[in-house]
Amino acid sequence: MSKSLDVLIKLAVNGNERIAYELSKMYYYGEEVPEDLTKAEEYAEIGIDYFDGNEYMDIQILVDFAKMYHYGTNGVEKNMSKAVEWYEQVAFLSNDEDIVLTLAQIYIDVTEFLKMEKGA
Repeated sequence: MSKSLDVLIKLAVNGNERIAYELSKMYYYGEEVPEDLTKAEEYAEIGIDYFDGNEYMDIQILVDFAKMYHYGTNGVEKNMSKAVEWYEQVAFLSNDEDIVLTLAQIYIDVTEFLKMEKGA
């Protein structure tokens, strides 16, 4: 590990949200470091508060996490619970209509499923 990466990791772990966000992108997309989705998610969770109130911040990494769990891509098992957690974060931070509609559809699907289970 390079010395500069080591410094960035220490800053992120100690609560520097901006650095954590940048590390999350680096690990998710494999930029300058090997792709590591576990580390990417870990740093995204540290950096999540950086997005709050920062209207110029690119939240695509958060959308990517939501879709990764929603559809089970990038070698990650489908996990609707985690997908909803990430979609809710994006919806809260951005009010993105597409994300809100996706969440609404997930909630409707779950509600319909539970109704069918009770009727079975």
